[in-house]
Amino acid sequence: MEILIGIVIIFFVGRYFLNKENDSDGNNYNITPKTKAGYRPTNRGSNSNVSWKEQSINAGGINIKELEGLQDAFTGLSLDPLKGLYQCVKCKVFYHQESIDVIKSENRGECVSCQSRTINFIERTNVTSGINFTPNSITLSNYKNFAGQVITFEGHVPQILESRRGSDYAVMFEEKRWTKGFKLVFFQGNVEKDYIFSLKNKKIKVRGLLVNHETFGWEIMVNHKSMILEIN
Repeated sequence: MEILIGIVIIFFVGRYFLNKENDSDGNNYNITPKTKAGYRPTNRGSNSNVSWKEQSINAGGINIKELEGLQDAFTGLSLDPLKGLYQCVKCKVFYHQESIDVIKSENRGECVSCQSRTINFIERTNVTSGINFTPNSITLSNYKNFAGQVITFEGHVPQILESRRGSDYAVMFEEKRWTKGFKLVFFQGNVEKDYIFSLKNKKIKVRGLLVNHETFGWEIMVNHKSMILEIN
């Protein structure tokens, strides 16, 4: 009996060590490999000089050479395809996405050049040749003739007013109340307070969208510090 028990023990001990050996070799097990999340292409044939940013632009069908020398009709900034491009079907001026946001919010979606509302997003191959918009230069005596257009204006800043909630500022060109005087305002707080107050008692030249707001009256809208063209 004791001999039989010893044989059984030797059999199971031997089977145990045999399985461990097979486990380490991986020969007798059907192991499912772990799957990797996503697909990672090989780096075969890569070139360190490749500009992926430029490739992604061209992949959209936009011919960069067609845009050379052209500007955003609202801000006057050089066109950057990475900012999202739009073009007026009627007069062929261009806009960045952030300019379209201002136009939709403050100008009923109308082109600042020709007042058309047919402004298309440029995608793939629908980019066409375009033109730059040259804004009219206005004065305090004639500004009411240019509502809904981008203009340039040069004037003295006698005071700067702050809204009650402290997030909006009016750079006044006249010593009048906010709603009564001609002024410059910055769209959605895009320019810091210290810079705005530094304009007091200065003569500035500004490019912006001229609107007659139903509550706040006549104002020039800007959304970028670069739209202040000169400070004296």
